[in-house]
Amino acid sequence: MNIKVADEFVEFLDTLGQDTSVSTVISILKWASENPSKSAKLIGAVKGLNITSRKEFSHMLLHLSYRPNEALASAIRGQRERYNQHHLLGKILAQLRKNKAYHYRMPQGTHCTITKMPDEKYLFIFTTNGKEVKITYARHFALGAAVTLLTQNIAPTLHLEELRFDGKIFRPYAENTKKILEAISSNIDPNVYAVLDDKE
Repeated sequence: MNIKVADEFVEFLDTLGQDTSVSTVISILKWASENPSKSAKLIGAVKGLNITSRKEFSHMLLHLSYRPNEALASAIRGQRERYNQHHLLGKILAQLRKNKAYHYRMPQGTHCTITKMPDEKYLFIFTTNGKEVKITYARHFALGAAVTLLTQNIAPTLHLEELRFDGKIFRPYAENTKKILEAISSNIDPNVYAVLDDKE
């Protein structure tokens, strides 16, 4: 096996500072040898990532057997998603500080209105396929984590205190509550997705 790699790339690989298998190192060096232009550009691109994304790149490259270009693409995508989520959280907090609601449309189409109530609890009103679901979350609710979930089409479940739908109140861990949350995440009418129990 004839592998020729620029010293700069070898030094770059060494700076990643994580233990990995010999076979992984050989695979990376082989890729760099076969793609000298890409490997040179890769160094600059990785240096342009923030600390979290560089760690993510290193982990995917050295421990998850991603090809270098794939690891970079995934790290860039993750950095962009985190930026967008942080930006969205900032806009939501700005509205809540003014005692105003924030309106957000989840990627799959479900509309969500977020309000902070006088008792410091949060009220999320989801409108899915024309049906309204009201969810109250506890005052120690992690809004930042919830924003991440919303951008991934997931209705938050942690610290859920009460769910209201179709004139009924559902307990946090009831089976129908789970089904309604799944309906929100899929933008499906909860009446179609779940057979609701009057005893809930």
